[in-house]
Amino acid sequence: MATVGQQLTAPETGWKRYDTTDSGFNFSGDWQTVKNSDLPSGNYYDGSMLFTSSEGKVAFKFFGTKLRIITDANTDHSNKVQITIDGIVSEFSTAVAGMYQRLSFEKTDLELSIHEIEITNLTDTVFGFDAIDIDEEGYLVEPVGHCLLRITMTDSSEREYELTSDQISQFIDWCNRTVGTGNAYYAFDKTYNVGEFKDRKEYLMFEQIISFEVMELTK
Repeated sequence: MATVGQQLTAPETGWKRYDTTDSGFNFSGDWQTVKNSDLPSGNYYDGSMLFTSSEGKVAFKFFGTKLRIITDANTDHSNKVQITIDGIVSEFSTAVAGMYQRLSFEKTDLELSIHEIEITNLTDTVFGFDAIDIDEEGYLVEPVGHCLLRITMTDSSEREYELTSDQISQFIDWCNRTVGTGNAYYAFDKTYNVGEFKDRKEYLMFEQIISFEVMELTK
C-alpha cells in the first residue's frame, strides 16, 4: 500500500483516479497547463498537469470516504499548500526531491457522504496539481452550473434543471434534429442532489416536450 511521499502512477485497488481535466474541478487564479511533450522527462498522469506559481485555488466536491492528492514535486516547489475538507484546514508540502505523480496528501477516515474540498497554494512558488484518487465506488460531483433550463411537457407539467452552458448546448443540439431521428430520450444527471444514491437520472422523451426556456442565473 502506497504512503504519502511515494510515487503513485496509477490508483491502487479500491481507488479510482480523476485527472485535472475533469469538469468537476473549479480552478481560480492563474493556472497553466504543462504536457509530457513539453519536457524531455515529463511523466504527468494522462499526459498533462495544471500548475500555479501564485495563490491559485482548486475546489471540488466528491462522494466517498477517502481522498488522495497526486502532485508534482521538486525542491523549489511550494512548501505550503492548504487543503480544506468540509471546513477543516490542513497543509502539505511539495518541496521535496523531484518526483512526478507523487502522493502528497491522504485522508481515509471520512464519513460516506459528499465532501467539499478546497486546495490553495499559499506561496509564490510552483504547485503542480496532477490528479486525485477517491473510493472506487465514489464519484466526483459535477458542478450544478449557472443556467436554469425550464422544460414544458405535453401534459403542461414543467421540469427545471440547473446546468452549465456546455450542458445547455448539448441539450439544444439533441433537440435540434428531425423528428424520428436520434435518441428518443434525453438523460439529466441528478446524482449531485441526493448523496445516498450512487447514480440518479431523469429521462425525458423527445416527443413529450413542447418548449423550453433557458435563463442565466445571477449566482
